This record gives sequence, C-alpha cells and structure tokens, in this order.
Amino acid sequence: MHFTYAAPPRGDLQQGDIIRRTPALERLLETVHPFYLNADYRYFMVLTQTCDLVSRDGAIATPYISLCAIRPLQEVINREAKKYQTNNVLKKANAITEQGQSRVRMFLKSLLNNNNHEYFYVHEQVNKGIGDRMCAFLRLSISLKTEHYAIVKKARILSLKPEFQAKLGWLVGNIYSRVGTDDWVPRALPENEWNELIENIVKENVVTLNDKKVESVKKNTPADVVDAWDTVTAREAVNGAQGRKLKDEVIEIVTTVLRDANIIPEDLMGKAVLNLQQSPELKAKVRN
Repeated sequence: MHFTYAAPPRGDLQQGDIIRRTPALERLLETVHPFYLNADYRYFMVLTQTCDLVSRDGAIATPYISLCAIRPLQEVINREAKKYQTNNVLKKANAITEQGQSRVRMFLKSLLNNNNHEYFYVHEQVNKGIGDRMCAFLRLSISLKTEHYAIVKKARILSLKPEFQAKLGWLVGNIYSRVGTDDWVPRALPENEWNELIENIVKENVVTLNDKKVESVKKNTPADVVDAWDTVTAREAVNGAQGRKLKDEVIEIVTTVLRDANIIPEDLMGKAVLNLQQSPELKAKVRN
C-alpha cells in the first residue's frame, strides 16, 4: 500500500477518507448535488475534521459532512500547462515549450508531495479500485447532512495515515505552518527514480515543443494562418520548422544591447547585424 494510506478503521469516518461512488451515494447525489455525478468525479474525499465525525450515542457533532471531488491528475496538469501556452501557436498546438515543461515539472513535485494548497494528491491503489493517479480538488466541495453518514461510511475504501490527515487539515484550513509528512524522496523512491516518475507523468500528459521552433513559427507565420490551424496542423508546423539559430540570437542580443547603450545608432543596426552574420570568427565560435 502507498505510504500515504492506511486501511480504513472499523469505526467512525475520518478526515481524508476516500469514498467511492456507490449506487446509494449516486442516488443521494442525484437528489442534492446532481452536478457531482459528472463521470470525471470518480471518488470523493472527506474534508470534515475527524473530531467532528465521532459518533457519540448515535449522534454526530457536526450537522454536515463535507466532501470534495477527486478527479484525474491529468485534469490538474492540463490546467497548469495552459498557463504556459503564452502565444497562439502553443494554444493551437495544445502544447508547451521546453521552458514551460520545466515549470510543470516543478509544479508536479510540489503537488505529489502535497505542498499545494489547491489539491491533495491521491496515488493509484489498484487493489482498492483506484487505477489512475488522481487529485482531490479541495475547493470543489459539497456538504451532505449527517443523516446520510451511514451511506458515506459504507462507501469508504481507504483512509489516510494520521500525519497525512494532519497535512490535509493544514491545507484545508490554510494554516501558515508546515505539517511534517514523508516526501517521496527518500521515503518511497531514490532521487533518480523520483525524477524519472515526474518526467514520465509530464510526458504522458503534456505535449512539449522546441522553444526556438515555436518562436520561429510565431515570428514567420501570419496570425490569420495560425488562427485557421487545428491541433495536429499546429504541431506539425512547429516540429517541421527550422529553429532559430543560436548565432542569430546572439547577434540580436549584442546589437540590441549596443543600440540601447547608444553605441550603435539605429540607422546602422542593419549593417552591424550583417557584419556579425558574415564574421568568420563568430561562425567558428557559434556553429548552430
């Protein structure tokens, strides 16, 4: 079993319990929260504090049980990746650049170690019916009356270890202190395997395109042409583009710096660029 989880206790519900969709729970949701019958909402997580879920003489301290939706990890990655689709070429290709991929990789490391206030990572646990990597969307919550306590409890398939219950409570309560829990490294994986896991998740969920080729397409393709592209066409255009040469980038940086410092006047910029492009010394030093 993954190091986050514990077998469900025989007693009361606890914060962090993972709830599957049972026919009884679906009938209840159909009545009170029909939107949460969305096929993407495969499981739910109990957000109510454990102390409020204790049954005393058949009564529960709180009138409501708060649940949040658990959805595929891919949905979270897609949302994050869209932040780095910063031009129309990337939006049309539904892809990110290599620089954007680096940022997504950093986001994933934080997410999987449960250091992101928006989500709680739910690792696959096939023997309990969780066949995919998932995430609890902490803001996507609903409340059920405690008269339905038995329905929720019967649908429980997994619990969290106490330290991860505390971590969830910290995330939900937005308390400005860090709850100490095991991270993937070194608890579950060595550093190299951890980085490989992150790399594989990114490759499975995000299309990455070469930064220079994206810039080349963006610069050399009219906007109305890009607007007419579908996803496949946009990706093919970028992959087939001639990436901008490093030498040209260096020349642009150098001449821009000199112009801005008033060393090269604007009317001599073209001549300066041409001379640098024809320089054998520069060609020898910067070959691509």
